Amino acid sequence: MQNQTKPVRLKLFLLAMIFILPAFVGWVLFFYYPSFSFKTTNYGTLVRPALHTERLAVSAADQKWQIVYAPAACNKETDDRMHTLHNLRVALGKDQERVLLTLLIDKTCPQEQHDFRKLIVTDADKSDLQKQLDTAKIAALDKIYLVDPIGNLFMYYAGDVNAMHILKDVKKVLEVSQIG
Repeated sequence: MQNQTKPVRLKLFLLAMIFILPAFVGWVLFFYYPSFSFKTTNYGTLVRPALHTERLAVSAADQKWQIVYAPAACNKETDDRMHTLHNLRVALGKDQERVLLTLLIDKTCPQEQHDFRKLIVTDADKSDLQKQLDTAKIAALDKIYLVDPIGNLFMYYAGDVNAMHILKDVKKVLEVSQIG
């Protein structure tokens, strides 16, 4: 009789572990997630929570993802970066129509901007944007931002980022996106 109860107890123990162990692991990950450092596959820095920016939102008819470039000053480096972002959009192939390039500049910058949508920002706009970005601890100038079709800024890159990193992130976003 004792020989038969050992396999039954072992089976019951294993069956209980099948249900209890995943629940326990889920509980630990839910409450202690910041303690773990999981590797992410994105190259940009995620903004948590995403910042809704009315100024960057496109019309409801457009519904496009945006790559927003906010240069610190208009110079040769700015032109080179704009050319790189233009080529990045072309490299998206059939998905390039889903992405809009936006340039945040002041009135002193020249008018020639490849295929960028030009947003002229006033000092008040810069101040408002900087206040929003300060809450997320992001410096506003010389950054490249990714904005979703409803105007949520959700990721940013330093101005000197490798364009291939942006391309890979944008391709992932477009692949899983149901909007835009």
